[in-house]
Amino acid sequence: MADLTVAELQEQQEDLQQAHDKAQASFHDARTRYGKAKDQLVAFNTKYGRMLKTVVVDPEAEADAGEDAETETVEEIADPAGDGPFEDAVDTSAEE
Repeated sequence: MADLTVAELQEQQEDLQQAHDKAQASFHDARTRYGKAKDQLVAFNTKYGRMLKTVVVDPEAEADAGEDAETETVEEIADPAGDGPFEDAVDTSAEE
């Protein structure tokens, strides 16, 4: 063990205690600021959050949806099988 005097050990302990006290005070101040900021955010979201979700349109999400959407022509919708006019695909044999 190093040859330290009692006075040196006490001085180191005081330095460490002061550093600890300073860090603890800073920590408590930060927790207080965090709590206030969180309360403000919760109050804002409670008051305006739902409205913002319904009104704000995300341009990136809209662009992605546009790229993924499949477009169909009127003919494809009317004749999904693609084997001729829609009227011909109707079974009229029961009427005859």
